[in-house]
Amino acid sequence: ASDVYKRQTFNMGIRHPEVFGKLAVMSPAFFGMDLEFLKKTEIRNELIFMDVGEKEMCLNSDALNMALLLIETGRIDGKDLFFHYVPNGEHNEADWAIRVKNPLICFFGKTGYPLTAELSGRRVLGPEEKEVYVNPILTYNTSFQRTVLYGEYIVDDETVLTVEKSGRVNIYREGKTKLIFTAEG
Repeated sequence: ASDVYKRQTFNMGIRHPEVFGKLAVMSPAFFGMDLEFLKKTEIRNELIFMDVGEKEMCLNSDALNMALLLIETGRIDGKDLFFHYVPNGEHNEADWAIRVKNPLICFFGKTGYPLTAELSGRRVLGPEEKEVYVNPILTYNTSFQRTVLYGEYIVDDETVLTVEKSGRVNIYREGKTKLIFTAEG
């Protein structure tokens, strides 16, 4: 759907899972949406795939927060909810044409098994940054990719920073530290 209609498409899909069993939501804008409705609704769609590009600045936190809310309301990351925060992804037709393979594999093929895991993102962060997330990306043997929304983060020096299970980074001071991520065994 076009930008202005993506939120409406998502909203209709959630409200009518008997019609829309699978939802692919690419580069969504959720501002102004009734989130209280979602908290009270049993979401029964078979599968939801959502992605947003790293360079789609105003949409990033909306899409991630919606994915985290879907998990809070009962979706299971990597089972019936797939989210991908696309490194260098942009908000345009050419980019979506490249990215559309992921929901197609998810809905109509087999995702396969994870081959690699990579912590994507900037390596240098400043204490003035307010909202920073780690982006752990799994790449599967079928070329399917997704961001792991919840995992275990181990930080060598927690006086420099900590990382919440959702991947949110809390920066406390300047310094250097090492970050290790594990998920799904």
